[in-house]
Amino acid sequence: VLVVEAKGHVGERCHCAEWVPLLLPREVSLPPSAHGTRSEHLTVHLADKQAPVKAPGLSIDRPRWERHLLLRATRAGAVVQAGVRFKGLKNGRALIEGPFGRAVVTTRTIVAADGAVSRVAQAAGLTRLDTVGAVQVEADLTTEVPGGLVAFRPDLIGYTWLFPKGETANVGLGGRPLGEVNLSRMLDQWRSTLNDWGLIGQSVLRRMGGRLPVAGPRPGLALGVNGTTVLLAGDAAGLTHPATGAGIPQATASGTLAGRAAGRIAAGDQSAGAAYDREVRDRFGGYLERGRARREKAGAMWADDFEHAVRTYWPLWPKKDAWKT
Repeated sequence: VLVVEAKGHVGERCHCAEWVPLLLPREVSLPPSAHGTRSEHLTVHLADKQAPVKAPGLSIDRPRWERHLLLRATRAGAVVQAGVRFKGLKNGRALIEGPFGRAVVTTRTIVAADGAVSRVAQAAGLTRLDTVGAVQVEADLTTEVPGGLVAFRPDLIGYTWLFPKGETANVGLGGRPLGEVNLSRMLDQWRSTLNDWGLIGQSVLRRMGGRLPVAGPRPGLALGVNGTTVLLAGDAAGLTHPATGAGIPQATASGTLAGRAAGRIAAGDQSAGAAYDREVRDRFGGYLERGRARREKAGAMWADDFEHAVRTYWPLWPKKDAWKT
C-alpha cells in the first residue's frame, strides 16, 4: 500500500472545523493527544435571539490525528510519502510527482481521498462537484466557552461558527454569498462580533480555507478506468452533508470501507467495488439526500423569508421555548 500525501507535512493546512460527534471516537482510532474540548450543547444564534440545542461533541486536533493514523498505517506495512502529488492516470497506471521527480505506479486500485476538488476524480473523467467556499481562523479565546455556537446571516446560504478547543477556538463560516460581501469580509465581521461579545481576542494563529461539496454523493463511487478500480471516499465522493458541511464521520467510514474493498479486489474479488458503492449509499444516502433537500428548499426562500429558511436549513433546531433575547 502506497499512501501519497500532497502536503509537505502531514496534517498541515487543515481545512476543518475540527468538531466531531461524541460517538466518533468509539468507531475510529483517536489518540488521547488529539482529544480537545468536550461539549454537550450547541448554541444557535439568529438575529437578536439565541437558544441551546443538545449536540454532544468533541473538538479534536486534526493534524495530530492524521499523523497518528498514518503512523498506524506505516506500522501495518504501508509506505507513506508526504510532499508527493497525484498527477494523472495513463493506461491503468498512476502518475505521481515529488522530490524525486515524476514516477509511474502500477496499481489495481486507487482510493481517492483527496478532497472536494479531487485530482483523481478529474483524471477518471468526472466533472467537478458543486461546492461552496469556507474560510476559518484559529483565534485566541478570552473566556471559557462551554460549547460551540453557530449563527446565520441573511446574505449567506450557510452559517458562521465558533468551536472552542481549550485556549483557542476555530472561528469560521461557509456557504454561498447572496450579496456583494465576500466570505473573507464576512469572516472579518464575524470575528469583530465575537470580539464585541468578549469571546475572542484579536490574534489569529492559523488561517484556513477550502471547498465544501453540497450536492450529495457522486452518481458512482467505484469506477473502472483502463483496468484500475478507482474508489471515491470522503469529500471526493461528495459525502459531506450539504447543509452543515459535516464530513468527518462519512470520511472515516467510507475510507475504512474503501480500504477493505481494495483488499478484496487485490485478492481477486471483482464485485468488491460495486459492493463498496452500495454499502456507502445504504449507510449515508438517505442522510445526505435529506440534507440536500433541506439546502435547496431553504435556498429558494432565503432572501424572502429568512427565519423560515434558516429553520428549514438547519437540522439541529432548538425547541420553541428555548429561545432567549
